[in-house]
Amino acid sequence: MSKKIIFDTQKTKNFIYLKNGLSKTPFVFLHGFTGTHNSWNKVIERLEGPTITIDLPGHGKSTFKDLDTKYSIDDWCVEFNELLDYINLDIVNLCGYSMGGRLAIAFSNAFPRRLNKLYLESASYGEKNNLKREQRYKDDMDMSKKITENYSEFILKWSKNSLFAKQEDRNIKAYLSQKEDRLSHNPTQLSKSLLSFSTGRMQFYLEDIHKISSNVTILNGAEDKKYVKMGVEMSALNKNIKHCIVPNCGHNIHIENLDYFIDVLTSKEKNDNYR
Repeated sequence: MSKKIIFDTQKTKNFIYLKNGLSKTPFVFLHGFTGTHNSWNKVIERLEGPTITIDLPGHGKSTFKDLDTKYSIDDWCVEFNELLDYINLDIVNLCGYSMGGRLAIAFSNAFPRRLNKLYLESASYGEKNNLKREQRYKDDMDMSKKITENYSEFILKWSKNSLFAKQEDRNIKAYLSQKEDRLSHNPTQLSKSLLSFSTGRMQFYLEDIHKISSNVTILNGAEDKKYVKMGVEMSALNKNIKHCIVPNCGHNIHIENLDYFIDVLTSKEKNDNYR
């Protein structure tokens, strides 16, 4: 049974979707850039326990109330903590993909007591070099302009990103569903989200990874070399981290190898693929 919650804060209006009640510690899923709560539909269909999916601010139905008001990853962490209070949840199993993974890392640093388990799918810990961080933000500013100037053209180019190269061949239904989600956004809201959650405005978290006391699973597609490297670096810093490198898979594991992804979430993973 599903339930929709609308959660208002000073800066955002958020749409949250609960399934199977909250009698046990739920999985909370955070989608990537241009995704929505629908990005996790095939995942939550396979899970028996309670789940929570969210339209992150600027995506789907969730909106920034004032596009001119500053908003940051830190703001989101505070609001998500308030949401957990609002729905009377002490701890969660938090799973974030790509942009959602960055938010999950930030939240685990800000509110560690809220975590039971942490799952990071193709997630970045940020950029240490100030010049590279500033360049990334400039690149995202350029991208944000393209979003508002010609949204359909932007989505066409975004879908051809090398990160997603083999998704269409490996899971055509999920690929088409993802395309529909991507085209559904409000361009000005999405543009605001890109700048708010940019890696160029994200704290560098690698040096804080050792502080995480919860069990952490990092998932990377074997073909996603940049993120595999980051996963290796994070797992080397904390004995609580298991690093799963998924064969024949790129950036989005829950699209390209759903069965494997579910096995990891339900503790049926193949141990020989862990480091």
